[in-house]
Amino acid sequence: MRHTTFALTAAAVRALTTTPLHDVTPLIKSAPLSNKLNCDVFFKMDCAQPPGSFKLRGISATVKEAVERGADGVVSSSGGNAGLATAHAARALGIACTVVLPTTTPDAVRRKLEDEYGAEVIVEGSVWDEANGKAEQLAAEYRRPLVHPFEGETTWSGHASLVEEVDEQLAELGLRMDAIVCCVCLLYTSDA
Repeated sequence: MRHTTFALTAAAVRALTTTPLHDVTPLIKSAPLSNKLNCDVFFKMDCAQPPGSFKLRGISATVKEAVERGADGVVSSSGGNAGLATAHAARALGIACTVVLPTTTPDAVRRKLEDEYGAEVIVEGSVWDEANGKAEQLAAEYRRPLVHPFEGETTWSGHASLVEEVDEQLAELGLRMDAIVCCVCLLYTSDA
């Protein structure tokens, strides 16, 4: 079991847990879409977050909550972005992180988790469900909180900071938000 931890003072951990670990990201107007749709269309560039996706917003809030409750590490399962966000937050807070990935996760993600974020990486199963089952097992074995990649009230509240941020950025331009359009991945299972 490989765990990399980073020594932070208690004061440093307190300071980190009271401030967001995500960055304020650019809001960029799309002239082509604005012209085509005859309204102001903006892109929220959360791909500029340190680990590369909006997932850092909610997952870092969940990891911070775990630290505030005394966790010395966390366990997560992921196909990529959630694991990167968990490992980034854990490293920033100086705690251990284990991420369980399915075999379908690109090697570049595994290497980044290990080399850049110091996470313990375990590859288990050919689909996320199998990796998540292993993560649940390890969380119990390690006695560390499981950071789910997309469930949890704290995670959802953290993700909501994106909407608040867009609203503030538009207000600075004298605009208001009328709608948000986002892509959604629907997952389903069949009993057949």
